Amino acid sequence: MELSKLTLEIFSKLEQKWLHHCEGKKTRVLSIDGGGTTGIVASAALVHLEYQIQEKTGDSNARIADYFDIVVGTGIGALLAAMLVADDGSGRPLFSARDAAKFVADKLYKVKKVGVFRRRMRFSGRSMDIVLKEAFRRDDGKVLTLKDTCKPLLVPCFDLHSSAPFVFSRADASSLRASTSSYGK
Repeated sequence: MELSKLTLEIFSKLEQKWLHHCEGKKTRVLSIDGGGTTGIVASAALVHLEYQIQEKTGDSNARIADYFDIVVGTGIGALLAAMLVADDGSGRPLFSARDAAKFVADKLYKVKKVGVFRRRMRFSGRSMDIVLKEAFRRDDGKVLTLKDTCKPLLVPCFDLHSSAPFVFSRADASSLRASTSSYGK
């Protein structure tokens, strides 16, 4: 399969933004697939991975973000990725893998049975927004955004209107904040 010019351009830009500092060293990338609506498999794998890291290092405070340079996710995997690298205000991850998995299972995807075969999601888009803002609110009251991560985060997306791929990233969020904060000065 041949890579398109657009794909090559996207990945060369990604390399320029996030991998320029990694000459001579390997970059560890964690990619989390959504794996369906509930993300059960991805969540369970992350909990197991973090447990294994803690066992091998003997550090009960070790987190997945401590061992990867970049975290990427799609679908529910993007939410899990964001939770694993959300900054608690001190440069440490706000959520453990177990906390993230519990949040996804308990808060986002409680399904009500409405009949024998039909199931209904618990949240509408609007109430989902409220739940996510609550989850990404630190103890100091700050609601976290894409720029508030302790490690680089990438969320590849697809624009349904233009059929173009694009990537949400911490680097873009940080550069956007820098350019808008100097606006009007």
